[in-house]
Amino acid sequence: MVREKEIASIERELEMLRAKIAAEEEERDVRRILRPLREVWLEIGIEKLDSYEIITMKVLLDSGATSLFVNKKFVEEHGFKLEKLD
Repeated sequence: MVREKEIASIERELEMLRAKIAAEEEERDVRRILRPLREVWLEIGIEKLDSYEIITMKVLLDSGATSLFVNKKFVEEHGFKLEKLD
């Protein structure tokens, strides 16, 4: 009986520690969101339309862009097929 009480006490303490850690992580996330970011990097995957090969890469999100852009050297190195647009 004493052993069961000790286990129950340890489980309660563990649950309180988990809740404390979760609250600290949430607070850290809120601080990170409120702090303005100078740049945002994302990992994405793109698929070649002719071969269906998927290439993953890290990209810089530029919210000031008015269209889609890709580095010419990257396209050449990975063998993407390009088509001239009007």
